[in-house]
Amino acid sequence: MIKKLFPLIAAALLLAACHKDEPSNGNDKPLPNPYEITGAKATLDPSTTFQTWEGFGAMNLGGNWGDAIDWSDSETDTFTESLGLNIMRIRIPYDENDWSKLVNGCRYAYQNHGTLILASPWTMPVTMKTPEQAEALKDGKTSSLRPDKYGDYAAYLQRFVDYMSNAGAPLYAISVQNEPDWHASYEGCMWTAQQHLDFVKNYGQSITGTLLMTGESMGSDHSFYTPVLNDDAACANIDIVGGHLYGTTPQPFPLAEQKGKSLWMTEHLLNDSFAKGTSVWLETMDMAKEIAGCLNSGWNAYIWWYGIRYYSLLGDGDAGTTRGAILPRGRAFAQFSRYIRPGDRRIAISIEGAEGLSATAFKGENGRITIVIVNPGQEIYKDFTIETGGTFSKISGSYTDPNLPADLKFTSSDGKIILNLNSASVTTIVANP
Repeated sequence: MIKKLFPLIAAALLLAACHKDEPSNGNDKPLPNPYEITGAKATLDPSTTFQTWEGFGAMNLGGNWGDAIDWSDSETDTFTESLGLNIMRIRIPYDENDWSKLVNGCRYAYQNHGTLILASPWTMPVTMKTPEQAEALKDGKTSSLRPDKYGDYAAYLQRFVDYMSNAGAPLYAISVQNEPDWHASYEGCMWTAQQHLDFVKNYGQSITGTLLMTGESMGSDHSFYTPVLNDDAACANIDIVGGHLYGTTPQPFPLAEQKGKSLWMTEHLLNDSFAKGTSVWLETMDMAKEIAGCLNSGWNAYIWWYGIRYYSLLGDGDAGTTRGAILPRGRAFAQFSRYIRPGDRRIAISIEGAEGLSATAFKGENGRITIVIVNPGQEIYKDFTIETGGTFSKISGSYTDPNLPADLKFTSSDGKIILNLNSASVTTIVANP
């Protein structure tokens, strides 16, 4: 989705002392006076397990489409090595002559980092659309795929799969449509749930050499996916249910889990604070709460919108940011993506005495436990206790907030980890047996 990006009213975020090379942010409001709460605790239950994690990612819109910029090789290195991202989402240009613009960046990411590449089409060529008019390529409000062109569209997607594979940048997955249920005033295409079912059921099996993702509903509308999941033939053709979180919040999707399908959040962004002059950092806490919500609702992957933008993970040179520098929002994102790794399994964690906290926990290779706690409010939780129920030989931790260094001080003994949770912060603990 192309978002209307608002001009920045002041500069970029106030940084932690250990990241002085990043831009400052004059419009970030000071937090309210914090107050202390004692007696809160969390309890782990590693024996109760949930979904397996598949990864974190961001959007790389190649070919200088809209206000996007291609990731350089060094920026791709930063995404993977510093932030821990393992998924790159790309747009499929409707003009096959533009496909070559995607190759270098995707090939570098795949061959050097093993990055999973998800390709999403915003529209198909105009010859497949109704109305068959040039403006249908730039107006998704009324245009749709002609039913007699379903086979041609499947072949078009397959050509892209084969093209990228032959170029040394094979796709991990391809989706049926970006935001098929959104009346876009830009490049797009409308699909009803019935049309989506008909295409997936009758033509999905012809798309091979990659995983097939559903259309990516604007608000992850379960009613859009349910007809496919409840039809045995259509369901067999789908590997991943993909959706966005515009106008909604993360919700469990038991039917997708029942059918054995991965559930990926493939696009969202928050940037209202830049237009309204409100706290960018507190909006970043909203992002962190949303990520935790996806994890705790059983989702398997989380993909942010533009990876490089002044309001995003890396700066683009606008609004006082430095091109390629990790922004505070990127550091908050990394509190999840650096430490919760593909293949980790979510485990149960409960919290007492702290209603405002969001916590998620995962168990990984060799018994490694990762806990991420989001404290979006003004409270400081003194002597917050995590009862792990186990013994660990090595425990490390970090936190991200706009004003303090990232080092975390804590104590541990008798299966307990005790620490202070700063206000408006994301805290990560990694414990190894």
